[in-house]
Amino acid sequence: MRLLNTATIVVQEFNDNNLPPYAILSHRWEDEEVAYQDLAGDRGHTMKGYAKLKNFCRQALSDSWQWVWMDTCCIDKSSSAELSEAINSMYNWYRDSRVCYVYLSDVPPEVDMSFHIQEDSPFRKSQWFTRGWTLQELLAPRYLVFYDREWGEIGTKSCLETRKMSWASNRQTTRTEDMACSLMGMVESLLRLQLEIIKNSDDVSIFAWFDENDDSTGMLAPFPSCFRTSGNVRLLYSQRLKRPYTMTNKGLHMPLFLAFKRNLMANFLSAIEELPRYEMT
Repeated sequence: MRLLNTATIVVQEFNDNNLPPYAILSHRWEDEEVAYQDLAGDRGHTMKGYAKLKNFCRQALSDSWQWVWMDTCCIDKSSSAELSEAINSMYNWYRDSRVCYVYLSDVPPEVDMSFHIQEDSPFRKSQWFTRGWTLQELLAPRYLVFYDREWGEIGTKSCLETRKMSWASNRQTTRTEDMACSLMGMVESLLRLQLEIIKNSDDVSIFAWFDENDDSTGMLAPFPSCFRTSGNVRLLYSQRLKRPYTMTNKGLHMPLFLAFKRNLMANFLSAIEELPRYEMT
């Protein structure tokens, strides 16, 4: 794995068994991104994308990270074998990073973080959320921080949004096969993705999906688009009232709560009183 020194902006190769702590970047490819060959030669610092690379290193260095990884310049894309290996390893590289910086070049600076949570904010409308390849970059890292186009911190993944699957519903890629490749290192199917989230989270909103064709059965969604309207789902009860749910080979075990308006609760209790009584003998 190649890493970039944040002080010298020079690439160095490391053995996978002896990797130092590193930060990693998630971004959208734009004009004149600096490739591995560009950085090794004299052309890199004259390219438009060099400013993003340099600012990424500056931010990581200020956060005390000596090493970073960036897909544009840390992979030799002229080698098909290396490119294939990188695609297969990508999820693990993002998962094993100490922090993932998400650079949103289309989001202007905004001091009030609560503004970014609003449905019509530039943050929520960023093209980053429609790019298929950035889906695994959202889910894999343990710690992820969003930055606006001036490298001002917007917030972390956990404080801005808990519904990851709704962020996956509108993802797009240039080629159909790229969507599968972008998920290759993480899961082999949408089913595996949901099971992975269930294994690592107790957020029951993973089950809050809707199939517009109304022909799906089971607890897990058949398509990412089923989460299109699930972005604003919130838990009704506090964490103290929740007991963990479990998924086994016999199915899903989950405690459920019933919520009624006051008049409906009265009718419900009356209906129970009128049910016939049976005795076991």
